[in-house]
Amino acid sequence: DGRAVAVGDDDGSLTLHSADTLAATRQLTGYRGSFRATGVDWSPDGTRLAAVDGTGTLRIWRAEDGAAEADVPVFATYTGRVVWSPRR
Repeated sequence: DGRAVAVGDDDGSLTLHSADTLAATRQLTGYRGSFRATGVDWSPDGTRLAAVDGTGTLRIWRAEDGAAEADVPVFATYTGRVVWSPRR
């Protein structure tokens, strides 16, 4: 919905920021480690955020409260993008 921006840092953290002020609003739980996110995307309805990292792990959070919903190893290694399918 354009109200939040997801920002990844080199320490492996992901933080949501207000799109208007860029003030940090929430740190996403369950995403700290030696690998930073290499791809991040919002779900088509804006309710979830997905990120993939260099370990090939896909992680999904609820945007509303920043709670982790899934942590799934999908590739041996992956350094590209993550994109939600427009299908439901």
